[in-house]
Amino acid sequence: MNSITIEILLICVIVGIVGVWGRPHCEISEASADECGKRLMFIGEQTTGLPKNDDELKTRCGQVNEGLDCLKKYSKTCLDPFATQIMNIVIKNGDKLEAKYCKTDSERKKLLDALQCAQGSDLGPLHLCMEKFVVQMEHLAGVTGDHRIPATCCSFQLMDHCVREAGVKICSQKDKIDYITKFLTEMTGEIVKTGCGKYDSLSHCDSAMDKKEWDNLKALVASNDPKEIAAKRVNTSPFIALKNVLKQLMEE
Repeated sequence: MNSITIEILLICVIVGIVGVWGRPHCEISEASADECGKRLMFIGEQTTGLPKNDDELKTRCGQVNEGLDCLKKYSKTCLDPFATQIMNIVIKNGDKLEAKYCKTDSERKKLLDALQCAQGSDLGPLHLCMEKFVVQMEHLAGVTGDHRIPATCCSFQLMDHCVREAGVKICSQKDKIDYITKFLTEMTGEIVKTGCGKYDSLSHCDSAMDKKEWDNLKALVASNDPKEIAAKRVNTSPFIALKNVLKQLMEE
């Protein structure tokens, strides 16, 4: 059993298996929860810009808070115990990042300074990176058990690489590209990277992942046509798909 599975299992054991029958009536549909998850993301929608000033960042932070509150309600009233613990990991990470980037003045100033480097640039390729990641997360449900963890980890590595490549085109300052990349991928990366082991870089994915599965994963999002990628996508955020994949791992 791999480390990410053990971690989630331990959480469930510690908390205890609470029966679904004792839960309140579900108040939020999965589709609505997916929309709430989208509020946590700063990229992934072709029409969305990055915050230009402190007021705009505060507005986006308010949307992040709304998204987190919504996901908390979804987790509390709609999910079975396994899925609840998985979604709570997402929420805990979101709370941590919201506190870091929205409530810490020095960090918020650093973020705005870095984002200034991207102002006026075409953000389409940056959004496409997250859209591709969502498609890959949804694809993982069809990947066989032994390959699912590597595919999850390597999907993130592809997204991280994509964001860095897109970042070079919108900003010429490496330190700010690094900061922007960390900010844009941190929400999903902290969740996905847990237990990735040898699949911790794109080069390691090239050498260690099953060739057929790796080729399929890359081919799935090989197109750079936003319309083609959008046609493959079901969810607007990666969190519902990620929750479903991790839940499948627990049930195998």
